[in-house]
Amino acid sequence: MATKQNSKEKTFQEQHEKSQSNLPNRLYRTEKNKIIGGVAGGLGEYFGFDPTLVRVIFVFLAIFGGSGIILYIVLWTIMPSASQMNIPSGNAIKANVEEIKEKAKDTAQSLNASSENNNRSFFAILLVIVGILFLINNYGIFSIHIERLWPLLLILLGLLLLRRR
Repeated sequence: MATKQNSKEKTFQEQHEKSQSNLPNRLYRTEKNKIIGGVAGGLGEYFGFDPTLVRVIFVFLAIFGGSGIILYIVLWTIMPSASQMNIPSGNAIKANVEEIKEKAKDTAQSLNASSENNNRSFFAILLVIVGILFLINNYGIFSIHIERLWPLLLILLGLLLLRRR
C-alpha cells in the first residue's frame, strides 16, 4: 500500500514538474533578493545564477563607460516586479517610475543629512591635526615652517565658504 502511495506521489510530482516547465519563464524584478531595485536579483533568478555576479557586472559596466547605471535604470523602469506580473505593462512602468522617484528622494535626503555631519567632523579633525602640528613644532620634535602653511588658511577659507552654500 505504501508503494502505491509513493508511486502516486511520484506521478503527481512528475506532472507538476511538466506543467511548470511548460510555463514561460518570466523576467521580473525580485522583491526578496534586492539591494536597490531588484533588477540584479531578478536577472539572476531568470538566468539561474548568483545575483551577486550580476551586480558585479553592473558595477564593472558603470566604472568602465557608465553604461551600467543607465542599463540598470532602464531595466528597473521596464521590468515589472514580482507583485506587478498581472497588471498591464503601462501601469507597471508608471509604478516603477514612481518607485525610482521615491528611492531617489530618500537617497538624496539621507545623503544631505549625512553630509552635514561629515562636514562638521571633517573640520573638527582638521583643526585637531593643525593643532597637533603646531604643538609639535613648539616643542621642537620636528621643525614645521609656519610661513609655509599659509596655503592651508586659503584652503580652510575656501572650505568654509563652500560649507555655507
